[in-house]
Amino acid sequence: MSVEDTDIHPLEQIAAWVGQIWPGRPKPTHLIFQMTKEGEACGLRAVRRVGTGYVHVEKHFASETDQHLWMFDDHLPWEELAAELEGIMERDRECCPALAQESGGWWRLALCPQFPESEVYQAYEAHTVLDGHDPGAVDAGRGYDVLQAYLTAVREGREAADVLAEHIGHVVAVIGSSGADRQVLTVGDQPPSEGTAVDCVDCRTSLSDQWGQPGNALATGGSVLSGDDVIDAVTTLLHYADGWHGAQAVLDRALRILIQGQQMALALPDLYDEDPDPRTLDAVAGAIAAHYASAARFHLTDSEVAQHALARFRQEIEEQRLASLRVMRAGLIRKTS
Repeated sequence: MSVEDTDIHPLEQIAAWVGQIWPGRPKPTHLIFQMTKEGEACGLRAVRRVGTGYVHVEKHFASETDQHLWMFDDHLPWEELAAELEGIMERDRECCPALAQESGGWWRLALCPQFPESEVYQAYEAHTVLDGHDPGAVDAGRGYDVLQAYLTAVREGREAADVLAEHIGHVVAVIGSSGADRQVLTVGDQPPSEGTAVDCVDCRTSLSDQWGQPGNALATGGSVLSGDDVIDAVTTLLHYADGWHGAQAVLDRALRILIQGQQMALALPDLYDEDPDPRTLDAVAGAIAAHYASAARFHLTDSEVAQHALARFRQEIEEQRLASLRVMRAGLIRKTS
């Protein structure tokens, strides 16, 4: 089926096809391909951006036979994908903002062109595709899980048990028809009956507003039991967003959402969708804003969380870059010895 016969934008269809061929998390952020002298697309390679380089989205096989079966699987849209890439090269090479040229006849196509501010439009050498193990991919996968939990909490509200678990040991006020009763929250305490409100005196937040309340942009979606949990969650979200959005841009947007959320207590409109796009800046930044808010009870400010998470994120991508450089240098030494 030709993309021109549908209402789907060609780049969105290509991204969907890439997701079919290279399923799993994290998803590829870019597709690298080569053009033959006859103008046919070949050598398709799915990658994701890490810092200023790119790593392969690995596909592991138990045997060469399994790999061969996958490469020639009739159910995967290999031919359609190649044909659409050829069409882009024929029609849109000069005006496609998601397309950039490499050396050696290779081309790079961003799979999320809705956010051009996150893409660097310049030619780059093929060796910037880093080889070797990518520890950031593990964090990116965890970041996806954190994000999905947040989106679910925004749409459906949080579980009362999860909210209470975060405040064990705190002084809470249980407010019912007969007045307010203060107590220290313990592990065995159950959620109160309907019509009863619970406020955390230590954190100065309403716990009962956080469960069963769709649209709460400040609900993290899961239990956060320490300040390090908050920083760890924000770091994994930065790894997940890497390749689509710059880390500092995500953190800054999260701060604006936090301020808006505190003023309005509403989620961003797009997050009400049944299946919101998890690649958008607001989706990722909204989850980080929720963790900013949750950090207050651990005596951490939003700027402290952002500073620690950004430092941890940069250290991890720098470690990946150095590890890749060592692999490259070792290869060069073997070639010249």
